[in-house]
Amino acid sequence: MSSPRPRPRREPTPPPRPRARRGWHRLLPSWRLLLGVGLLGVIAVVGLFFYGYSVVTVPTPNQLASAQASIVYYNDGRNEIGRLGATNREVVPLSAVPVPVREAVLAAENRSFYTDNGISPKGVARALWTNLTGGSIQGGSTITQQYVKNTYLTQSRTWKRKIEEFFITLKVDKQLSKDQILADYLNTIYFGRGAYGVQAAARAYFGVDASHLSVQQGAVLAALIQAPNNYDPALGAANAARLAARYRYVLSGMASQHWLPAGVDVNAALPRIASPRPQDQYGGPKGYLLAQARAELLAHGFSDQQIDYGGLRIVTTFDKTAQTAAQHAMATGLPTKNASGVHAALVAVQPGTGAVRAMWGGANYVARQFNNATEATLQPGSTFKAFTLADALQHGISLHSRFSGMSPYRIPGDPNPVKNEFNTSYGKTVDLLQATAESINTAYVDLVATQLNPQDILNDAVLAGIPRNTAGLKPNDRITLGTASVRPIDMANAYATFAAGGVRSSWFTIERVLGSNGGLLYLHKSVPQQVFDPAVVADVTYALQQVVANPLGSGTAAQALGRPAAGKTGTAALTPGTTTSAWFVGFTPQLSTAVAFYRGDGTGDLDGVGGLSTFFGADYPAHIWTAFTKAALAGQPVLPLPKPANLGRVINPAPTPPPTPTPTGSPTGTPTGSPGVSPSPAGTPTATAPVPTGTPTPGLAPTQGLAPTQGLAPARGPSLAGASSPPGLSGG
Repeated sequence: MSSPRPRPRREPTPPPRPRARRGWHRLLPSWRLLLGVGLLGVIAVVGLFFYGYSVVTVPTPNQLASAQASIVYYNDGRNEIGRLGATNREVVPLSAVPVPVREAVLAAENRSFYTDNGISPKGVARALWTNLTGGSIQGGSTITQQYVKNTYLTQSRTWKRKIEEFFITLKVDKQLSKDQILADYLNTIYFGRGAYGVQAAARAYFGVDASHLSVQQGAVLAALIQAPNNYDPALGAANAARLAARYRYVLSGMASQHWLPAGVDVNAALPRIASPRPQDQYGGPKGYLLAQARAELLAHGFSDQQIDYGGLRIVTTFDKTAQTAAQHAMATGLPTKNASGVHAALVAVQPGTGAVRAMWGGANYVARQFNNATEATLQPGSTFKAFTLADALQHGISLHSRFSGMSPYRIPGDPNPVKNEFNTSYGKTVDLLQATAESINTAYVDLVATQLNPQDILNDAVLAGIPRNTAGLKPNDRITLGTASVRPIDMANAYATFAAGGVRSSWFTIERVLGSNGGLLYLHKSVPQQVFDPAVVADVTYALQQVVANPLGSGTAAQALGRPAAGKTGTAALTPGTTTSAWFVGFTPQLSTAVAFYRGDGTGDLDGVGGLSTFFGADYPAHIWTAFTKAALAGQPVLPLPKPANLGRVINPAPTPPPTPTPTGSPTGTPTGSPGVSPSPAGTPTATAPVPTGTPTPGLAPTQGLAPTQGLAPARGPSLAGASSPPGLSGG
């Protein structure tokens, strides 16, 4: 059989060739290309996202975002004096913000806050579209994004900042709890009126703490967040209308989320909103208290940064009742007639502790940033005689000792005589009680020139509280007339040493400082020192009481106080025929206060001010002191001052009248002379104060022929070197 014939091989049919594109179709990419590019784009976006997420870190919070004003309180730790620092913010925990207030903020700004990841897709899309179509750079504006922008970034509106905001927001949302983010947001967001954070806003708009905000008040604050300057009703009727609409939006949002508490109507009326208060934190007399607090904080080592941004809680020594009394006494008691350029000071110190309870350094710190109470240096005049009394008593000289009352008085070797006011003479000799009550200069200079060492008086003034480096504090015979230049705060503190029975404490105004978290950062500790014997102080106090109690005393205005008081007037003159400073310094057991006046730079003449031909410490200073002390101590117990100790021996006792002759035999007739006159007991000074003669006796020398008591400092020649005023012009 033959083999079958092989079939011829057939070539495979080639696939049909694609139809060539013609026309505009040739310009379109293929679907494969599109798919590839799309995949590459997704990979690039994902890669960029992870790259951005990895390289963008959460920065350190901005200092200003967490800055808190430091709050200065009165000594009760509750009533606020004012704030230090430019940022009005007080951080409070979330628990201090009522839940409905928190929910009002969520209704206004971010209703999905507790469920989103910090980014709003709709918000991002809206912002992206606005940015791409030529609008301003916008953000997604969730609460977390707002918090990130305010806390970690600048306010610049650039793509770079928006990209950083996006990634930081995602990280912060993972790192912090929602409650922590909300708490930080509520403490950093700006509400207008200079108020940062919900606590400051609650006070600015409603005068309450955040914890006491009502639902309606919370809705108002939530409405303000979007644009405070567009919604604050105090800025105009248009703002008020916009606020009303935004307020309704917030309440409606709360209702839609079932957050509106029962009993609160979605159409509830706007609550009453307080008028804005002036933002000038240093305005008025309180500015001097705030400036003093800052100065003392710096002295204790606190930095400006801590003070301005650290949210310190500063409890001062200032007593609200006393400070109010000081401001009222000055506001109502200062002279108005011919008073241009007149300055005054009032400062009160608590005896035994040195705590400054009240301070009036001027009417308005913003207008004049010079504290008259702590910076003015004025000649204190006769208020300095108290230190001479202390020195005399320590040297065994009794208050009943007598010295020259004649004016003028000449110190051996000194060509310049010492004069009493109006060159009045008070008799050949006067005792120290009268010399103190009527402020007789000649008696005090006679005491110093013949019995004491001026250096000892200087040392006693320093012991009482006068700084040793006080300008013009020199050991000369006129030191007793107050020729040094002393600050009112130092005079008040020195007299507080007498009020405390000889116990001196340094004055201070900061009691304690707490951090923003309540931790104790500083606590003042007084270090009292017994610098004078209480018996010496008792006699000094008794003499100073005569200034007030004696009908002829120079401080009788203080009798209106209605409680025991001791004090001393003082006037000084840098040139003859003028008054360049006038004082009243006095104390009760609870308070020592100095009131001082001067004019211009301290060289101006006070005579004629207030209609007075001569401006004495007995007038405006004493009246203001009395008004202040009476109000400051209202309701406090009336405490006695110490009884005199009657120290020392009498120098230059009053001459004893000769005894009435006694007949040796029985009278034979009517005796001659004036019957019925009994002599004063020997050695007892007459109780009647000598009446000023009004006629000066020129050239009277120191008490002649009256030897000093054994053991006392001997008389010396004059020591006038370094006197800070023309001889004989201070005193009063």
